[in-house]
Amino acid sequence: MTTPNKPSQERDSRELKDEMTQALLKGPARAKYDQIPARNFLLPFLDTVTITTATRLSPTKSHCTFRFAVLPEFLNPMGTLHAGATSAFFECATTWTLWPVARQPDFWPSLGVCRTIGFVYLRPVGVGEWCLMECETVHVGKRIALVKGELKREKDGAVLVTCEHNKVNVDADSKM
Repeated sequence: MTTPNKPSQERDSRELKDEMTQALLKGPARAKYDQIPARNFLLPFLDTVTITTATRLSPTKSHCTFRFAVLPEFLNPMGTLHAGATSAFFECATTWTLWPVARQPDFWPSLGVCRTIGFVYLRPVGVGEWCLMECETVHVGKRIALVKGELKREKDGAVLVTCEHNKVNVDADSKM
């Protein structure tokens, strides 16, 4: 994963991170999840996840890092992070990673929908562990985007899960 390191980008990254937090984790976007009647993985995830970095590297490239603790609600019967929870978290985080480039007028305004999403689970994750989910756009075109991500254990940087998310822009002009 590429990591932004230019000092001038640090201020922009902080502002972008704050804007993303307000737009994606609070307000109307969060209210949609709060209206879901049944408990699910996403509600406690939204309560614990923070955006630690958010950088727009170019008009179509962005990099974001999300931090969260593994809660008991996220576990499978074996006591490790549930694959279904992991996939839901990645679907959110990779979609949110489009937000810095989607701020352009009429460019991915609804952040698209999932076309395909794939995971490779490398190591189990236990309750109480702090994780970093690093995501970056690989390609963002008019209709299709590819975002990749890695879930890492915060204390040692070990890669736990990788993700590749292909998205379709449902707002792109249709020629049909």
